[in-house]
Amino acid sequence: MKKKILSAVLATLMVGAVFTGCDSSSDSSSTAGSSSSSEAGEASASGDVSELQAKIDKYKGVPEFDMDSFEGESFDAKAAMAGKKWMTIPGTSSNPFNQTICEEICEVAGKVGFTCDLLENQGAAEEHIAGLNSAAQKGYSLVDLQAGPTPETLGAQIQECMDNGVKVVTSHLTGYEQEVSPVSGNMGAGYYDVAGLLADWAIVNAGTDCNVLVVVSEEITSTASMENGIKDEFAKYAPDATVDFVNVAIVDWGSKCQSETENYLSAHPDTDYIISIYDSATQYIVPAVKSTGSSAKIVAYNGTPFAVDYVKTGDIEMLIGEDLLTIAYATVDYEMRTALDMKQVEEPTLFRVWTSENVDEALNADGKCEYGIGYGESAKEAYEKIWGLS
Repeated sequence: MKKKILSAVLATLMVGAVFTGCDSSSDSSSTAGSSSSSEAGEASASGDVSELQAKIDKYKGVPEFDMDSFEGESFDAKAAMAGKKWMTIPGTSSNPFNQTICEEICEVAGKVGFTCDLLENQGAAEEHIAGLNSAAQKGYSLVDLQAGPTPETLGAQIQECMDNGVKVVTSHLTGYEQEVSPVSGNMGAGYYDVAGLLADWAIVNAGTDCNVLVVVSEEITSTASMENGIKDEFAKYAPDATVDFVNVAIVDWGSKCQSETENYLSAHPDTDYIISIYDSATQYIVPAVKSTGSSAKIVAYNGTPFAVDYVKTGDIEMLIGEDLLTIAYATVDYEMRTALDMKQVEEPTLFRVWTSENVDEALNADGKCEYGIGYGESAKEAYEKIWGLS
């Protein structure tokens, strides 16, 4: 396996800083089925709510990679990537979801036969800058900014890399509809659709006049896509719903997320649902619900193991989990095409709805969740066939 972990460059950096320019304050805004996009602004409540349950049910089974709709051409990846090396930089290694994806990316690179180095970091700008500077100087062919380092704040370093022939790609950072610059490529994900599905669950189970709290972290680029997905879905199917957004930066989750949620629930005892767009925040939201005696149900997105365990215990009613192995294969595919100057394609996002009905399929023999369980291997098999590895 050609994998190497790069240590963080500046040991004195403050642990817990996640992204450059993170707003450490929290705030709240309210909508009543409103939307920030022009399309949703024109939407009416003409959608049939009964169709939402069928939409949710569609994602309860094992997801399948659709080879018929994939537009990428097959190629001999092992021969094409021989001798190349790249670096993957997670937004922060303190987020197990992102760190595990980067570890899987390096594992997949090893299967193809090229070197992938992982830069562990605590999310500080100086660490991201040091990684890019190292890539520009040490013969890397590509740098992957995975779900975090904001490229707009790293423009000078990104440009230096590209001037030195190093491709810089962002992955799993934005929705498909969002654009990022200046980079060599941006591999989007289905954040907008996932967020709409979270809204669908609340509408189906609490009615079109439901009361919903959405906990977000607006310093993350993908948050905008998810906020729009939630707002658009309520605008279309439940314009009479009350939907409030509370923003807590990731660096403040430990100190503010529980108290902000408690304050909201105390002021709004009729809250039906809490949507946590990143499930790592539920470790603070679950205690807030319990401490206030609220009857609000929790739904969330990502598929972090402890959050899946919350589904098993009933603390989370529904969780949308995304297969990290698929993300890793999709990232390697997109970035190999970028490194080889091939046509970039839209990579699929495979996710699954976890509830009390099917959560046992996500658990190991000890009854605990592990990454990768319950999603099947259709993506792995498809990509390895596309790359000529099988």
